[in-house]
Amino acid sequence: MPKDKKFLADFFLDDRMFDEFDLKVNEAHPVRSVFVLTTNQGIKILKKVKYPLEDLEFIYNSLNKIRENYPYVINFRLTKEGKPYLIYNDEVYVVLDCVEGREALYQNPLDLKNVAMALAKFHEASRDIGYYDKKSLVGKMVERLLNRIKDLEKFKEIANMHYYKTEFDKIFLENVDINIEKSKEAVDYLKGTQDRHIKDYVFCHHDLAHHNVLMGNDDNVYFLDFDLCILDTRVHDLANFINKALKDNAFTIETINIILDNYNKISKLTKEEINILYAYLLFPKDFYDISRDYYLRTKQWDEDEYVEKLIRKAAYKDDKERVLKGFKKIWL
Repeated sequence: MPKDKKFLADFFLDDRMFDEFDLKVNEAHPVRSVFVLTTNQGIKILKKVKYPLEDLEFIYNSLNKIRENYPYVINFRLTKEGKPYLIYNDEVYVVLDCVEGREALYQNPLDLKNVAMALAKFHEASRDIGYYDKKSLVGKMVERLLNRIKDLEKFKEIANMHYYKTEFDKIFLENVDINIEKSKEAVDYLKGTQDRHIKDYVFCHHDLAHHNVLMGNDDNVYFLDFDLCILDTRVHDLANFINKALKDNAFTIETINIILDNYNKISKLTKEEINILYAYLLFPKDFYDISRDYYLRTKQWDEDEYVEKLIRKAAYKDDKERVLKGFKKIWL
């Protein structure tokens, strides 16, 4: 059974639960890992939360603060007791307002422009967010990347230990050394910046996939799904956004230029921030992520799917190197 379907099968769709949110539900349709509800209060999203309540409360309180200056973020519906969640049958559920619009198209230059400007406004609106250590990566990226290098070296040991190597093992071993080298280059470059001394953090979305960014019918850009949010320098979010947009645009330097030019229209990046951004982009995140998912089995994919994803992501390295040369020439 696919992961999302298995996850959704464990939902409790009960009128008593909906009553706690003061809702009358007429229909419930599964979409990805949530249910879309047709209710007497309009369309709502029912979601099960699998992380600690203190994290959920941090997200809820942070978004309320951000909404004061950037109102276009997902909104929680409160229970009759005034809480943004409900514990039902020992599970934590939230109900979210649904926004009318469409998913962002990163292949569309106009969407890229509007999302970049909206992200800058979102970051500016989050500058007074309180510190929460569990979600903070402020000044920790060198240590974080060093640990990921250790992970790649450990995965290499595991692959080499296999007497009968899988197709994934073989492709991984052909590519791991160059990716370890690139990872070390990213660390060395980041060490030369002031990343560890920057205390000016923002609330980073940290998962800016196109389906988490909605182009509203009201012409505003909405940010959804903050489960992976962090506190860090704003270029962490920019690197996340750029990495996702590059894959949708054949790794063109024009993609980066559109994003940074329009972000800068709202909130100017410093030279030091551009240097940190370059270091973040140097790290081969896609290769690391698929390797971690395979050797730690964090995804319930079959072998063929893992191999297909690895082949595609390993092939990014030449395109990434080309676009980073352009980045360095234009922005550094």
